[in-house]
Amino acid sequence: MAGVPPDSRRAAMADEAESMTTFAVLRPDGLISYCSAPFAHLLSSEERVVVGTPIGAWLRPVEGAASGWFAVVRQSEGHLLRTGGVGQFRYRLDPMAGGGAVLHLMHGTGNLDPIYARAFQLNPGLSALSVLDTGEHLDVNDAWLRNMEYRRDEVIGRTASEMQVWEQGDTSRTEIVRRLREDGKIENFQARMRTRTGKLRDILVSAELVEHAGRKLAFFASHDITEVKKAQEELEALNRQLEQRIAERTAEIVRKNRELAEAAERAQAANEAKSQFLSVMSHEIRTPLNALLNMAELLIEDGNPAPAAAHLSGIASSARALAAIVDDVLDFSRIESGHLEIYPAATDIGRLCEEAVRGVAPLAHRKGLDIVLTFGQRLPATAMVDPLRLRQILFNLVGNAIKYTRKGWIEVRADVTGETAEPQLLVEVTDTGIGIRPNDLERIFERFSRIGADANHEIHGAGLGLNISAGLARAMGGTIRVESEVDRGSAFRVTLPLVTCGELAEDPLRQPLQGRVALLGPATRTRAAFEAILKRQGVGACVLDTAEPELVASSSEMDAALIILPIASEGLDANGTASLSDWFAAAKALSDRVLVLAPLGNASYRTLAEKSGLRVEAYPLAPPRLLAVLQGRAAPDPRPAPEKELSLAGIRVLVADDGEENRLVAQWVLSASGAQVITMESGRSAIDCAMRQSFDILLLDLRMPDLSGYETAVRIRALGGWAADVPIVAVSANIAPDKAQMQAAGIDGFLAKPFTPTALRAKVQGHLRHSAGDTEPDDSIRTDATPVLDESFLAAQVTYAGPDAVGKAIAGFLGNLDGRLSRIWSGADARERADAAHTLAGAAGALGLLDLATHCRRLASDRGDSPTASLRQDRDILASSARRAVAALREVRDKLAAGSSRQE
Repeated sequence: MAGVPPDSRRAAMADEAESMTTFAVLRPDGLISYCSAPFAHLLSSEERVVVGTPIGAWLRPVEGAASGWFAVVRQSEGHLLRTGGVGQFRYRLDPMAGGGAVLHLMHGTGNLDPIYARAFQLNPGLSALSVLDTGEHLDVNDAWLRNMEYRRDEVIGRTASEMQVWEQGDTSRTEIVRRLREDGKIENFQARMRTRTGKLRDILVSAELVEHAGRKLAFFASHDITEVKKAQEELEALNRQLEQRIAERTAEIVRKNRELAEAAERAQAANEAKSQFLSVMSHEIRTPLNALLNMAELLIEDGNPAPAAAHLSGIASSARALAAIVDDVLDFSRIESGHLEIYPAATDIGRLCEEAVRGVAPLAHRKGLDIVLTFGQRLPATAMVDPLRLRQILFNLVGNAIKYTRKGWIEVRADVTGETAEPQLLVEVTDTGIGIRPNDLERIFERFSRIGADANHEIHGAGLGLNISAGLARAMGGTIRVESEVDRGSAFRVTLPLVTCGELAEDPLRQPLQGRVALLGPATRTRAAFEAILKRQGVGACVLDTAEPELVASSSEMDAALIILPIASEGLDANGTASLSDWFAAAKALSDRVLVLAPLGNASYRTLAEKSGLRVEAYPLAPPRLLAVLQGRAAPDPRPAPEKELSLAGIRVLVADDGEENRLVAQWVLSASGAQVITMESGRSAIDCAMRQSFDILLLDLRMPDLSGYETAVRIRALGGWAADVPIVAVSANIAPDKAQMQAAGIDGFLAKPFTPTALRAKVQGHLRHSAGDTEPDDSIRTDATPVLDESFLAAQVTYAGPDAVGKAIAGFLGNLDGRLSRIWSGADARERADAAHTLAGAAGALGLLDLATHCRRLASDRGDSPTASLRQDRDILASSARRAVAALREVRDKLAAGSSRQE
C-alpha cells in the first residue's frame, strides 16, 4: 500500500478485516445456528433474521447436488449462488466434531484464509494480526479493544510504535519479531502494554508467524494476567508474612515446649519423690501393723475362750482395716501411675462380705447404727475376683456409710444382676445417711471430694476413698454408681464381671425346718432381715415386738426362739437389765431352744445373756451363719479356715529383717511348726551367717539399712554351693516388688507384709516343695488353681439360649481364637496387647473358660514393664491355657451335636 494516503489505507485494511470474519455455523440439518455480522451483510440481511433459517434458503451450490451440500464429512471448497438473488461467493466448508460445519464466504480473491478468521474470532484472549515487518495492525478482536481501551478505527492500520503500546518502547516487539523469525512462534512471553488511557497491563504473549498472499503476518493470541500477577504478588506478600509469623510462633512453641519439658521433669521428680515417700511411709507403718496382726493371729490359734477369741479377732480385723487405709494411700499412687495390678482368684463372695462387714460393725454399733448383710438367691458359691481389691472397695463404701449416717441403718447386699444381658456380680451398700446433693453426684468420685463437707465440719478425711474405689472397680472390669437423695440416704452399687467357679450357692437348709421360729425384740433392720431369710427358707416366723406375758402366753409353742437385741438400750425400757430379763423369760416360755443375737462389740449384753444360761451370737450375721446357728450346727467362721498343721521339722530358716517385731513373729510362727529359725537384723549379718552355715530357705526383707534384700540375695548366691540353689523369698511392706530386679537377684518369690501365720507357713512350705522337685508356678504369675471350664455356667447358657445358639458361639470362638491370640502378641505396644487380652478375656468368660479368662485379665493389666523372660513365660502359659480351652469346648460342641442328632 505504498503511496496510498494513511486514511485510505486504514479504510482498506478495515474492509479486508471485515471480509475475513464472514462466516456462519451450520447444524447437521442445515439450520444456521450462528452467523457473523459481515456474513449477514453479504446476504443483504441482519443477524437476527438469518439465524435459525435453513442455509438453503439463502445459498445454493453453483454445481453439484442442490440439497445436502452442507452435510459433508471432509473439508470442501467451491462457489455458491445467492438463492433468488444476484451474487456469487467462494466458500470453504469445515466440518465440526459431533456434526455440523463452519461455512466461510469470501467475496473476491484477496481475502484472508477462513481458517484464520475462525481462530481469530473464537480465541477468548487478546487476538491481534499485524504485518511482521512494519508492525501495522490488520485486525484486533473485541477482547483486545476492551482490554486496551481503543476503538477499532483507532487501531487498524496503525503500528504499536505509533500507539506506544509497549511499556519498553520497541524492545519487547523487537524481541518478539526476532523469535518469530527464528522459531516461527513464541509462547508465554511476559511483557507490559499500555492502554489508551495510560494504564499498564501485564500481558502473557503467544504469537505465530503466518504467511498469506506473499506477506508475513504475526498472529497474536495473548492473555491479560494483570489481576493474576497482582494476586500472586499479594499472595507472596501474605506468604512472607505467614512465614514470619510461623517462625515467630515456632520460636514461641519451642520456648514453651522447653518450659513444659522442664516443668514435666520437675513434676516427675516430685512424683518420684512422692512415691519414694509413700514407699518409706508404708514400710514404717506396716512394720508395727505386721507384728500386731500376727501376734493376734497367733493368740487366736492358741484356742482362747470365746470372749477373748472375739476380742482378738476384732484386734486382727482392726489391724487389717488400718492396713487397708495404708493400702488406699498406696493404691492412689498406683492408679495415678497406671501400675495397679489385679490378681483374680476363686473367692467366696459371701464370706468376704461378712468379713468386711463384721470388721467395721463395732464402729457402726457405737454410733447406734444397725448394719445388716443380705445375699441374693443367685449369688454363686465362688467367683473369680481379686479378693483384696473387692475387700478394699467394701471397706471404703461401708466406712463412708458409717461416717455419713447419723441414725438408722446400713445394709450390704451381694447378688447377681442381669436377667437378659450377661450376668454380673452386684455388691450394694445402702444407708439412711445425709445423702448427696444432685450437683455433687457428678464429682463424688473425684479425688479429694467429700460428701457434705461444707455442712459436716466434724467429718474428716482425705477424700480419696471413693476415687480409689472407682479406680479399683474399673481395673477389675466393672463400674461403681451412686443414687442418693438429701437427708434420705445413698445407695452405692458396684458391678463386676461374673466368672463363677462352681454351682450357685445353696442355702444351708437342705430341707425346711420343722415347726416355727419366734423372733423377739424391738423392730430393727436386723430383725426384718432375719425374718426375710427365714421366710425364704420356708421357715414359719412369729414376730413379737414386746415381752408382755399375756402376749407370750397367747402364742403357741415354738421350735426355736431368737432374741434380737437392739444396738442401744434405748430400744428397751429405762431399766435395761430388767427388760432383758423379761425378754429372756419370754423366749424360754416359747421354746427350749433360745438363742440371743447381740450386736457385735456389746460385752454387757453377752455377759447378762450368758449369766442367764443362754447361748449368744454376735451379729451382723450372713444368712449361712444364721441358718447354721438355727439348725444347732456350729456357725461357719467368717475368717478363713485354718490350714492343716504343716510340719517344718528339721527345716533351717534364715530370716533377715531390720524390724525386731517382724523377726520375732517369723520366729514364733515357723518355730511352732518345728523349724529351726535364725534371725539377723541386716543384710551384711545375713551374708556372714550364710558363709558359716547352710539353710533350707531364706526370708529377706527388701528394705534394710545397710544392704537391700536384692543386694543381699546377689551376694549370697555368689557364695556358690548350697547358696546357689536355696529358695529365697523376699518379704516387704513396699508398694510392689520390682520383678525384673527380683529375677536378676535370684529371688524366687515374694510375700507382702502384713502376712498371716498361715500365709507365711504356706509360702515356706510351697518353696520347699518346689526346691525338692515338685512343680510350682513362679510367684509373679501364680494364681489359685482355676478350672478350665465352668460346665454348670455353660449348661445354664444352653438352657437359656438353646444348644444351637451355644454351638454357634463355640464355633465362632474357636474360629477367632488364633487371630485373637496373634493380636495379643503382635500389638505395637503394651496398650494394644492389653486391649487384645481384655477382648479375649471377655469372650472366654462368656463361655465359662475360667482359666483362660483369668490369664487374659492378668495380661490386660500389664503396662509394658514386664521383662522379656516374663513375657515369654506369659506367652507359654497362655498358649497352654488356650489349648486346654479348645479341647474342652470341642468336647462340649460334640456333645451338643450328638444331643441334637438324637432329638432328630
